[in-house]
Order: sequence, then C-alpha cells, then structure tokens
Amino acid sequence: MVCKPKKKDDRGMIMKKKYWCLILISLTMVVAAAPLLWAAVVTEKQTGALNKQMVDTYMEADDATKEKLKGDIIRIVMDDAGKSQMIETMEGARLKILKSNLIPEDGGADHDERLFLINLAPNRAIAVVYKGYAFKAVVDTFMEIKDFQIMPIDRTSGDLVVVREYVDQMVGAFEEGTYVRGYVWDGKAFVLALNVIDQYDAYWNELWDTSAQPTGTEAKAHWLKVSEQSDIMWNALTPPSVHVVSKQEYLKSTNVNSVDMPASEQFELVKTNTVDNTYDWSEKWKHFILSEGMLDKNKEEVAILESSDNSPFYVAGLSDQSVYRIKKKDGTVEMVDQNRIERIDRLGSVD
Repeated sequence: MVCKPKKKDDRGMIMKKKYWCLILISLTMVVAAAPLLWAAVVTEKQTGALNKQMVDTYMEADDATKEKLKGDIIRIVMDDAGKSQMIETMEGARLKILKSNLIPEDGGADHDERLFLINLAPNRAIAVVYKGYAFKAVVDTFMEIKDFQIMPIDRTSGDLVVVREYVDQMVGAFEEGTYVRGYVWDGKAFVLALNVIDQYDAYWNELWDTSAQPTGTEAKAHWLKVSEQSDIMWNALTPPSVHVVSKQEYLKSTNVNSVDMPASEQFELVKTNTVDNTYDWSEKWKHFILSEGMLDKNKEEVAILESSDNSPFYVAGLSDQSVYRIKKKDGTVEMVDQNRIERIDRLGSVD
C-alpha cells in the first residue's frame, strides 16, 4: 500500500548543492473469465478504438485472455494519449484497469470513468483516464509505477489518485528512490498535489569534485551516501492530511580513494535525523500543504509546499541554502528564500 490509514509540489524536491540533485519524482497487477468475447475484441483492434466488450472482458477475464488483449489495449491507449513513441517493446508490459471517480464534473459516481495504468519496459509508465470509452486525459508519465491507491478527499473535483513511482538513476546520477505522488483534477487537467519521498538513496564520490578533493600525501577521498526512509500515514479527516515521518542518514565509506562504489557494509554512519511533517489538504490551493505564508513586502498570499530543511541533504550539510517551495494563486510553483516568507501556521497566527 502507498499510504497507511491511521483511521482516517512541482515535481522535484528542493535543490541541493550543485552535484546533489534530488529528483522528486507504483502498480500491483491484480488479474482475475470471459474468453468467448475474444472474436469481437479482435474486430475492435481493427477499428483502433476501445469499446465496452474489450475493456469489460479484460477487467473480468482470466490471465490467458488478459494476455491476449493487453497489447491491443495498450497500443490504443498510448495512441489516444499521443504517447505511442513510448512503446519500444511489449515484452514485460503490465496493464491495470479500474473504475474511478477522478473527474466527476460530467456526472456522479456512476459516470463510467476508468483509470488505465500501464508499465512498459524499460522505465516507462503512464496513467490515463477515459470517460466511457473515450480518452479524457493523461494523469502523468512515470519511470515505473510500483503501486497505486485512489483516496477520497471530500471535494467536488473528484478523488485523489496516488502513485508510488520507482526512479532508478544509478547509472549516471547514482541515485534511486520511490516517491509518493498524488494527482487531482483542476477542471482542465491533472495537477500534482502531493509529492513526498518514500525511500531514497544517493551516492557521491569525493574524487568527482576537484574543488572538494583532499590534498597532500595523506589525501583521502570517501564515497558519501544520503538515505531516507519514510513512514507515510493517511489521516481520513475532513479535510484529509498526510503524516510523514522520515528517518534520514548520512554515511561515509570506510575505504578511501576508490573509483568503484563500496558495498553497503562498507559505509559507516556519520549522522542521523528524523523529520516529522503533516501535509494538510487545501481545497483553496488544490494541494497538500505544510502551511500558508505571505511573500515579500506586498504580502502576496502563498502556500508552502515543502522546505529545504526537510531534505536528506540538509542533515549531511550538503544543502547550502534555506528555501521554500511555494505555490501562488495563479498555480505557478517557485523556489524562494525562506527569509522572503512570513509563515502563517494552521491557526492563522504569523511566525
């Protein structure tokens, strides 16, 4: 599960030092028997459009029938979404279809909406919404959808779709992680409304940074590691909130001057930190926010989405500025220095 119920952004996190870039950036395939409709489905493939038989058969069929239908449905959906270029191979492709209530403006809960979640190899995934059997909108594209949930948030614009995305950049950027991302419909498109780290690991070799390399005959360059593991809890209140407790670690390698990344047991702990945050749903901002604030002397009201103080790089001393990620009333998201914000807590008082 993505979020653990208690009871009941903007993609991309705060930027660190120039060489530490945290990409803030999830599909349990559940398969369930109506193979007799296959002939009708093949005819639909020729028309290049989805229909009730094709979709309903896939949602109710056995694994063998799903496998026959999968490729045709994926190709149609990707073409409707204008993303057919994402298909390199169907090998290992995964498809999940479920009824949803993400865009209720065309009717109530019985408005015949479906969410399509597609994983393609390598590292390509997408979430797409159809109304009836007609394409409506792309939620977003991802590297790999590991898991998902649909969360009610008691709003007229529909439910929140939460995706847990795995991002593997160990080749090149030397980082990997899973991120919990929530999306809502704003009347025109899906927008990112929640973006938190589930698990994250990043590595850096001091040999790579000539300005920071130790000098002299006793020079010792270490591999550095920053790690974060979060416990994410959904509070089903009105409005809802997301409580995130993150355990952060900063580690250094015990071996030095090594070009190759050490094994995990060759890192020793330097410092730990715990970050505890609650993100409250704001219908006004169409986002889960830490708080509100006033920007600069003109007192422009903004929502505070995230703070660099919460970054795992901050505990390692690798974040050289204190900034907020904010959302303005026009929907734009910016990074601003914390000293430009007069923060307002949930009770309406000013810091």
